[in-house]
Amino acid sequence: MRIVHVSESDLHGGASRSAYRVHCALLAAGADSHFLVGQKLSSDPTVAEVFPARGATLRRRLRERLDAWPLRHYPDRAGILFSTAWASSGARRTILSAAPDLVHLHWINHGLLARRDIARLEVPLVWSLWDQWPFTGGCHYSGSCSRYTAGCGACPALGSTAEKDLSADVLSAKRRAWRGLRLETVAPSRWLADRARASNLFGAVPCTVLAQPIDPAVFRPLPRDQARMLLGLDPSAALIVLGADALGERRKGFDLASAALATAVFPAGAEPLLFTFGDLPPKAPDRLGAVPVRHLGRLRDELTVALAFSAADVALVPSREDAGPQVTVEALACGTPVVGFPVGVTADLVRHEANGWLASSFDPAGLAAGLRWALARRNDPALRTAARAAAVAAADVHAQVPEYLSLYRRLLAAAPGP
Repeated sequence: MRIVHVSESDLHGGASRSAYRVHCALLAAGADSHFLVGQKLSSDPTVAEVFPARGATLRRRLRERLDAWPLRHYPDRAGILFSTAWASSGARRTILSAAPDLVHLHWINHGLLARRDIARLEVPLVWSLWDQWPFTGGCHYSGSCSRYTAGCGACPALGSTAEKDLSADVLSAKRRAWRGLRLETVAPSRWLADRARASNLFGAVPCTVLAQPIDPAVFRPLPRDQARMLLGLDPSAALIVLGADALGERRKGFDLASAALATAVFPAGAEPLLFTFGDLPPKAPDRLGAVPVRHLGRLRDELTVALAFSAADVALVPSREDAGPQVTVEALACGTPVVGFPVGVTADLVRHEANGWLASSFDPAGLAAGLRWALARRNDPALRTAARAAAVAAADVHAQVPEYLSLYRRLLAAAPGP
């Protein structure tokens, strides 16, 4: 069974890193797994670029511009990612040249793979849903809009009031192109699986929930004092970590975290410090209320991310919308309790007052209460043990391998013969 994974990248963003972890775990289990990407960032020889390395950056920029070309008709669109996947890139030829028995799609936007080319892969497909795009008319997160459950149109992401707009066209084109696909999907949270099942496009497609994977040998509790020393963090402070690839995205909730920290009352003897990692919003402050803020920037490797979570007393995860977020799983695996809202995998893995705190959506005061609760228990080993146990039970990538292999075999067994 020759499995070919297709992803926009191998290491850029949580979806790509998750895809790469699945590929590596399959290889370790002896599976015939191959990984094709639009942008290779690792030095792993088992990862290949879809396009020749020469001119790859220019080609990638051209693909992104072509994909965004239809958006020129919508000057009032919201500042969120919207993908059309209308232009063929040539990726299909490279994928088929790898002679797959089955293709496992991951995040394939930025012009990597056109919607009609997905239908022309002509092998069974597994699609890991790392956001809502596969079943919407173009948006990656729908916010309060539920029009993807019908036919899209009048799209708030486009600033459109027309029933027949680009979103309706994209969803209709997906429906025509993908009719009859031999497809099953995987979602990292019940939150996203429920939206896929409610959608007009994927409502009848089987969906398996498997949490965003981690390697528990990498994401594990490291000595707290040593982690703080290596990161240059105050060894005596009550440390709160807030991390994401793009903290400036509204759905990541940096504004909600800021409001919570500006008004929070912390336990006696706890001198709080917030430290962040990832790309910050513009003009990120150096202090929120009485809480000083340290910005570590983008962390480039998994060991440093594990150090960051091990150094912290609590992880603040204020996402409004998220398929994951991956930081919830990574923090818990490092034994760090999570304070957040019941969104995505946070709702699945965080048990209120057992391994973290679930605040009412989307209430900064609830986050502040959760931080106070967690910091009052920052030296409680039972809390950290419960946090790690939840992540390992749900997200150990090596334990997920048999489930992936079973899914692949089921699809291949159901596929019609030549």
